[in-house]
Amino acid sequence: MIGGLQEKVVQSHAAANLGSVYGWGFPAHTGGVVRYVYTYGLEKFIKRCAFFEDRYGPRIQMPRYYKKTTMEELGKLSVVNP
Repeated sequence: MIGGLQEKVVQSHAAANLGSVYGWGFPAHTGGVVRYVYTYGLEKFIKRCAFFEDRYGPRIQMPRYYKKTTMEELGKLSVVNP
């Protein structure tokens, strides 16, 4: 779903969260992938992604979306445009 936000296929955090839970089977108690990153902490998530990229190579990369977003943007409730 983050790829969808990057490519503007998914228009809101809410849609990305729902898609990650219902489409991928992401654990529902986390609120979805964007909400999980917000709760986990963006800086901590970025460091963890770097660890996995170093360990497993370039096939495991942090989504570009998170490199140019802020905690404030992640925390905003997104409205799906009709």
